[in-house]
Formats: sequence, structure tokens, C-alpha cells
Amino acid sequence: MNQIINNKNHFLFLAIISVVLLNYFQFFFNSETINFLFTDDLWVIVGGKYDSLFEKYFCCSVISPFASIYFQTLYSLSSTDQIFINLLFIVGQLLPLSLFSLKHLPVSRFVKTVAIICLLSSPMYLNYSLRPKPYIFEIIIVFIVINLFFKVIDTKNIGLGDFLLLSIMTLFSLVTVIVVLSCSLLLLINLLLKKRSVRFSMFGFSLFTASTLSFFYFANLLKNDALDNFWSSYFFPLEGGLDQQIRWLYFSLIRLLSKSDPTNLGFSNFSTTISIMLLLVAIYSLIKNNRILFFVIFTLFAIALLLAGLQLYPFGGTRTNIYLFSVLSICFAYAIDHMSKIRYFSETNFLLIIVLIVLISNFNKNSISYSNTTNSVNKSTVEFIIQDITKDKTKVLIHHGSHWFVGNYFPVEIEMEEIKFFPSEARILGSGGLSIPAPIILNEQYIQLCYDFPQTKSLNCLDVLENYLKETKIESFKFVGLYIEDVDWKGYLEIFKKNNFKIEKMASENNIVYYLLKNN
Repeated sequence: MNQIINNKNHFLFLAIISVVLLNYFQFFFNSETINFLFTDDLWVIVGGKYDSLFEKYFCCSVISPFASIYFQTLYSLSSTDQIFINLLFIVGQLLPLSLFSLKHLPVSRFVKTVAIICLLSSPMYLNYSLRPKPYIFEIIIVFIVINLFFKVIDTKNIGLGDFLLLSIMTLFSLVTVIVVLSCSLLLLINLLLKKRSVRFSMFGFSLFTASTLSFFYFANLLKNDALDNFWSSYFFPLEGGLDQQIRWLYFSLIRLLSKSDPTNLGFSNFSTTISIMLLLVAIYSLIKNNRILFFVIFTLFAIALLLAGLQLYPFGGTRTNIYLFSVLSICFAYAIDHMSKIRYFSETNFLLIIVLIVLISNFNKNSISYSNTTNSVNKSTVEFIIQDITKDKTKVLIHHGSHWFVGNYFPVEIEMEEIKFFPSEARILGSGGLSIPAPIILNEQYIQLCYDFPQTKSLNCLDVLENYLKETKIESFKFVGLYIEDVDWKGYLEIFKKNNFKIEKMASENNIVYYLLKNN
């Protein structure tokens, strides 16, 4: 043991392994069984039911194309949802280790080790490593782009392979463009101030221009009223005065650093006070010892805030900001590295203390759980609904947010919607290349009336429902909603009552609604 502690590299490795083992223990022994995926995840997974790779690639613009194909492929190789989630978790534990392979990143092996431990102990990172979303991959993408930035600074060159890597990462996550934008801006400034050759100046300018135009183009395509309303509190307030804007900045930082609600779990288990102190120490140390890296981190945050001010990309504690955990982990690691140089301390002793603190604090937290970022449904209730529906031929009306669940788990034959790159504003089920594909259920027993994401402007799902009830004069049917919100159910309920339907509750619990309706 003494030999391991005395060998610095061995000890750094042991520190990481200790945290990884704790995570595995918490997840595999304390986490609930995963029976069904959440709707937000099914949007991606169901897209894998397209026949061609081309359709799988373009179907799921809610996340980037390569990410869609990756998750769809991994799901197809998994025999159960639980195995799928386990594989995602394993990948999430291994991803931060790639930090050691980035040779141009100007930080020590000790700083990289502490940064990895910070990521592997981050509540937000751990829980979103269980989701088929690209968020945790974005952390590694940020590291890779920053590493390429310093490669250009160090070697005055960048190869074709580097451009290819940037292209692949952009197709894996749009966030790549944000970090490329910040790094290329600094690169351009550096090249121009130091009067580098026209070649390198043009490289910086081209990279900056391409990343800027790409982001604004895709951000504009993805904008819609429903998402803008959903993220409204995460956009910089343009009204309300300076006082409100300062308050927004402060609370956005707080939400980013620590848990603010059941789904915004924060970067660190440390208290907000300790986290802010570590950031202040990191700023001091970076300005003193690594000014270029400080400007990289500062510029990334500045552009993130600018995009929030332009109402293009949310900021402050939401899952869409997990990519900032990369530089936050570096900041925390730099602060700890700075403090480890205090007299009577060594890096090894200080790291041992940090690992012990992380292990103890994490052990006392809730288990790493898929349900921490989702709304789970009861397995027995779902099985009852499926059994009850299949025992007779009573028509079944599907809630507009439940197509994906029914299409993936119910014993029905489906085909996927045709991908339309320029869908009309008013649509019933119509999908699109920049939207979410819905499965079409090839069973006359099932009624699919409306698909409401993004929310249509000229045609509302409730209007479609009311028109259907009046035109068909249907006498009885069953209504099923899975992962249904109260506001949605209340709207349906009002329409049913308005059209004189008697409602008999068949099952209703934990985001599940299943009713039998008969016309009076």
C-alpha cells in the first residue's frame, strides 16, 4: 500500500478507480429496475425502426444525427431496457478517462485526475449518463476542441484528421459549434495580434465564420414557441432592468453549480458556498499561471451568456448546460491543485482527502437513478393496460404524447412516418427532418388523432379531438395516456364531458391515465 501511495501515477489511478467503484455500487445495487424508457428517450429509440440508415440519420433532430444512430444501435444490441441503461452507464464511466489522451491540454496529470473525479462525482453527469442523450458526450467534445485549440497555438498547424474530427463531433452534438465558436474567436485574435501569416489568420477567420453561421442557422431551425416557453427562465432577461438581470446571472450560476430542483441536479455535491470559493481560487490561479486557458474558459461562458441573451440557447443549471461541466471540472481541479501546494500538504495527501470527501458525500446522496431525470411508470399498471386492451376490440384513443410508448411496447405493428424536410405548419401527425418522428400504428383498433410537438400554430390537438367526436359519433372507446401531464389530461377531460361521455376510471397512477368512456 505504501508503495502505491508513494508512486504518484499509481495513486492517481487508484483515486479514480475508488470513485468508479462507488458509482457502480450505487447504481447496480441500489438503483431501480428499468422497465420502460421515458418518452423523451423513446423519441430517439423509436427512430431506429426506420428501415434505412439514411432515415435513421435524419429522423431525430431533437438530438444530433450521429448521436441518434449511436443510441439506436446500442438499443438494438440490448435485449432489455435495463441492459441498455447499464451499457450507457458503463460508457459514461469510461468517457472522462479520455482526458488523459489529450496531450496539448495545458494542465498537469494531477489536474486531469481531479477533473475526472469531479465529473464522476457530479450528480447531473451521473444521472444523465443513464439517458440516450448526447449531454455527457458534449463534455468530452469540449475537451477535444480546446485541445485542438492549444494544438494550433503550440504547433502552428492543424491536420485534415483534425478537421474530420471536428466535423464528426458537430454531427454528434450542436454544442460543438458553441465551443468551436469561442476557441476560433480567440484563435483569430491571437493570430491577428501576433501578426501570424495570412494562412493562419484566414484559418481562424474561416473557422469563426463557419461556426457562427452554422449555429445561428440550426438554432433558428430548431426554435419554436413551445420550446421557447419551456426554456424561458433560462434565457437572459432583456426587460426588467439591471437589478433583475444581475439576479438572473447570480441564480443561473447557483443552479449550474448545485441542485435547484428534482431534475436540475447541479455540477457538484459540494455546497454552493464551497463551489463559489473553489471558482474564485481557480480564477486567481488560472490568471496567475495559465492565462490562455483562463481566456478560453471565460470566452466559452461569455458566448454561452450571449446566446442566452439572444434567446437562442438556454443557460443556467439545465441539462443543456452539461457541456460547461468540462471547464467547471478544470476550474475545481485547478483550485484544488493550487491549495495542494500549501505548506505541509502534498498532491498525494490532498488528493486522498478529496477522494475521501467525494466518497463520503456521494455515499450519503440518493442513488444514481434513471428516475432522477424522468417520470417513471408502474410496470404492473402498464401490463394491465396492455392485457385489457388486447382482450377485446374496443377502440383505443391514444394521448398525443403517448404514440412512442405504445409503438415501442404494445403488441402492435407500426410503420414510421415519412420524413418531410419541409413540413407544413398545420399538421396532424406529420413529422419532419427537423422534428420528432411518430410511429403510425397499423391497427384499426387504435385511434391516432394528433401529434403536438412542436406545437402546431393553426391546429390544436384538443380541437382535433372535439371534431373527431362530433363527426364520428363514436359510442365508446378507451383512452390511454402514458407519461401524461395533468394539464393535458384536464384538457381531454373537458372535451369528453362537453360531448356527454361518461368516464369510468380503469387505471390512473404515476403519470398513467387509462379510462373507459361511453356516450350518454
